[in-house]
Amino acid sequence: MCLLHRLRANLSLFLITITLLTTISSVFGQPTYNYHFCSNTTYNDTAIKTLLGSLSSKAANNNSFYKDISNDLHGLYQCRGDVATDMCRKCVEAAIQEIQQPSRCQSRSRADIWYDECVLRYALTNFFGTVKLYPLVLMYNTRNASSPNNTYVDTLSLMNRLASEAGKEPMMYYAHDELPATVGDVAQKNVSAMVQCSKDMSGDQCNRCLQNLTMYAETCCLEKSGWRILAPSCNMRYEEYRFLTPSAPSPVPPPAPTTTSKGKREKKLKGFGLVDTLNTSMDTTLNPVRQHDTLDLDFNKIVAATNNFSINNKLGEGGFGTVFKGNLQDGQEIAVKRLSRCSEQGIDEFKNEIILISGLQHKNLVRLLGCCIEGAEMLIVYEYMHNKSLDTFLFDATKRGHLDWTKRFNIIQGITRGLLYLHRDSRLKIIHRDLKVSNILLDKDMNPKISDFGLARTFRGTQQLANTRRLVGTIGYMSPEYALRGIFSEKYDVFSFGVLLLEIICGRKNTSFRDHEQHTSLLGYVWHLWNEGRALDSMDQALVNSCCLPEVMRCIHIALLCVQDYDADRPTMSSIALMLTSTGEIDGPQPKQPTFTFQSSLGSDLQSQNKNIFSVNEVTVSMLEGR
Repeated sequence: MCLLHRLRANLSLFLITITLLTTISSVFGQPTYNYHFCSNTTYNDTAIKTLLGSLSSKAANNNSFYKDISNDLHGLYQCRGDVATDMCRKCVEAAIQEIQQPSRCQSRSRADIWYDECVLRYALTNFFGTVKLYPLVLMYNTRNASSPNNTYVDTLSLMNRLASEAGKEPMMYYAHDELPATVGDVAQKNVSAMVQCSKDMSGDQCNRCLQNLTMYAETCCLEKSGWRILAPSCNMRYEEYRFLTPSAPSPVPPPAPTTTSKGKREKKLKGFGLVDTLNTSMDTTLNPVRQHDTLDLDFNKIVAATNNFSINNKLGEGGFGTVFKGNLQDGQEIAVKRLSRCSEQGIDEFKNEIILISGLQHKNLVRLLGCCIEGAEMLIVYEYMHNKSLDTFLFDATKRGHLDWTKRFNIIQGITRGLLYLHRDSRLKIIHRDLKVSNILLDKDMNPKISDFGLARTFRGTQQLANTRRLVGTIGYMSPEYALRGIFSEKYDVFSFGVLLLEIICGRKNTSFRDHEQHTSLLGYVWHLWNEGRALDSMDQALVNSCCLPEVMRCIHIALLCVQDYDADRPTMSSIALMLTSTGEIDGPQPKQPTFTFQSSLGSDLQSQNKNIFSVNEVTVSMLEGR
């Protein structure tokens, strides 16, 4: 597996895709290490040892939870609710010894370490009584649950129930359950689950912390046979076997170890994090090892496929890296996105894209083939799209002639179906947040596929709106409510779709207008012609001999409905899909004038203040709003 050799300071979420194994340490009555995190900044080692010594003394006195402050350092430990006092003491001692190792967090100003049986953490900032979700560690078995659709145990309901119970008396921040799972009418095995919160928080904070973890579980884990999510303030775990004490089964003797030159049995953690090794054994009766993870690709093979990322293989460049064409040994063509080494922000987008797109399947969404992390290299591998991106045709004076109206209308319908899937038909509602011409890829038959999910966000249940202080997206495609107030919903994508639709029809970029022109954006230009009854004058002249005029008029009408200022006035993607397949004029409201344009009202002023914050139309951007 390809791995990062160092942890970036702002790396807040680790996705660890592993086969959960029964470790040698647990077989012999020792605590089981899971993961650790430490800051890049250092602190006085004597002060750290003083604090850890205080925690150690309390654990020796059979306390399952303790917090303390020493020399501005805040620290605590907490053992799992079902763990015996002797094991609790062992776990805290092991955590203290481990966290002080040079290969872990020696002399660091902040450290978090997780074991099966306990968690220990310290920091210079006062984290007592606050909900801390990051760093977040997701660990799940690569094997799917025995029968995720038929078992009567509803995993999500189970975890939500435990989350609710944990914050109430007399549970005291810990709740667990063991249930017999069935397939059909036949009992198969027991299902064990537990949740726990740090006791320095209130019951409401505990419930909120666990509900956030459940949201992540919906994205990554619910269909897996075993998983756990670890955060500083709370954690949860689910398994298709009993792991809770004292009801845990007798340990299965480990198979003969495979020794390395150092005499250790090693299993490297696959995913985003440090290079770690675990002394492991395999319980073949519970979790048979899978020979390889289908998303895990060999770095050397990718290097060979791209001819060492040759400039001759370069397909394009975006805000967070470069895309290269590659040819695998079996002849398969691939596209490789290589994260820029100077892009700190891109790390979050990289992780987000892997988590989201790996669970999506639709003919109008680009297909993920795998990923790889090797040292400082972070790579995402997709299916190769022979005709690259839509902008390479649409805004090229020669190539745009290859896009007649039939092809453009097919592209519009395909994008609509892809967005409709994200908003309505996927397991979670997904807001893309960066829909634009350069993120629409075209296969050999000119069929569109939406790509680049690095900025996408998921919504749960009946949630309709979200708010953010960190604005991301592309100038010219941002909706007014998002650009001005940081509010986004599925109507953000609808606005971007409207801009994209106008660009496809007109063959012009939304931001191609200059300040001295009458109109500052494509939106204003098309609206002016629409209002004068001359909307067809905005159409790309390359379409004159191939277009169906009623279809073009209908698409212009839809686009202007999508770019209205107020999100409530915009149609949903479901409505848009129906309007596109109808005939004749649209039976519905007339579009209102789009008075807002990001370029004219915000872009010029802010770009003059900081030219490096924004990009115009081509590159994804981020903006931090002051608190």
